[in-house]
Amino acid sequence: MWRQDTVDNFKPRERSYKKTEQNLVVRIHPTGKKVYYAYVNRKDKFLGNCEDITLKQARLLRDNLLQESRAGIKENTKLTFKEFIETKDFLDWSVVNRTSHDERMKSLYGVVVPILGDIKLANINQQAIIRYINHRASVDEASNSTIERNLTDIRAVLRCAYDFEYINKLIKIKPLKIDRGREPRALTDEEMNRLRRAVSGEGLSKYHADKQKHMPLIIELALTTGARKSEILQLKWGDIKTSGTKWEEIDVIALSEETDEPQDIEELREDHKMLFELAPNKGMLQLRGLITKSRQTRLVPLTEDMYNMLIEYYMNHWLSREEFQYRMEMQYSDPSKFGSASSISEADYDKDIFPMRDIKTSFNKAKKKAGLGKEITFHCLRHTFCSVALDFMNINTVKKLAGHSDIRTTQQYLHANKKQLIEEHANFANSISANSITESGI
Repeated sequence: MWRQDTVDNFKPRERSYKKTEQNLVVRIHPTGKKVYYAYVNRKDKFLGNCEDITLKQARLLRDNLLQESRAGIKENTKLTFKEFIETKDFLDWSVVNRTSHDERMKSLYGVVVPILGDIKLANINQQAIIRYINHRASVDEASNSTIERNLTDIRAVLRCAYDFEYINKLIKIKPLKIDRGREPRALTDEEMNRLRRAVSGEGLSKYHADKQKHMPLIIELALTTGARKSEILQLKWGDIKTSGTKWEEIDVIALSEETDEPQDIEELREDHKMLFELAPNKGMLQLRGLITKSRQTRLVPLTEDMYNMLIEYYMNHWLSREEFQYRMEMQYSDPSKFGSASSISEADYDKDIFPMRDIKTSFNKAKKKAGLGKEITFHCLRHTFCSVALDFMNINTVKKLAGHSDIRTTQQYLHANKKQLIEEHANFANSISANSITESGI
């Protein structure tokens, strides 16, 4: 067993080397400098310079680290849940990996931090999670689906903490049972028309109409492409592709959250080629992997009306008056040289179509004006797209356009078509009716 003079007598060599005794490490550098480390969790943890601490002190520090490691605590990061989600490590991870970073952070601070915020990460166990679930269900009267979304956030925080080695043990949080038979709320034709009229600017002053000029476009994008709100609000002008778009201009550098594998480039190439061959006069919307929930780029065809709405918005609302006038003059003077005055400038490709990051207030005003109930959310527009699309397309096509990772998500919209359900059940009833049985001679 080492004594203090044993450590003192370690001699330097041409290259640094280390001596180890019962998880205590001394690294000796060529300069003669000696440093204590503790070997914990397969890594050397710095304890201090040999000239600053004694062998006895180093052993005590090593023992504390080993004890904390067995308890699932990282020595220098005994942070609470709230302290961890405010670290640079977590915030950088969240911004990169979660397209709805702002919304998720708001949810964490709103309903998770008040309950788990003061608990140290290493002390969050199954009992703490059960108490959290019980509090949300009994005190806050939250539904299982709402609590499950909260648990997804908690899982993400703990996974990040584990990956960054803030904790040494990752607990498994079982998913709650959710009533999947509950149909997603889709808008009726009449409700869609009322919502469109509500954002059309009718009856509004020029000032208020100008303030919500983006809403008709956003509503139509959601209804005709099925894009999520976060995806729409992160669109750039360069995401609008036309028949002149080259393959190299399609963004395919995106990873799947589930597999961490690059998206199938050949498959996307075929999508790109097929879309423009079949619809040469229409545009296509590129939803980049960096902004989609699945982290995979998807391409969605634009109707001619939708494409024209985007160009009209670009010309009339996004360009400055001076730029618009300059374009019209150049187009008039030499059309062949300047090209289309309505084309999107390459200088604007990396600029956001919509400057805002949320439209909750504007949508709620439009919803109220349209006489829609509180159960209608912006996400209902995506539900509407999926439900109506299944009337005209096969389920795999809808899955692809909606960007669902699992076809079971798309299947839930099969139940939303009540007319089809009634008709199919009537056919079934006729085939199994008593008359049919009698007629068959049974």
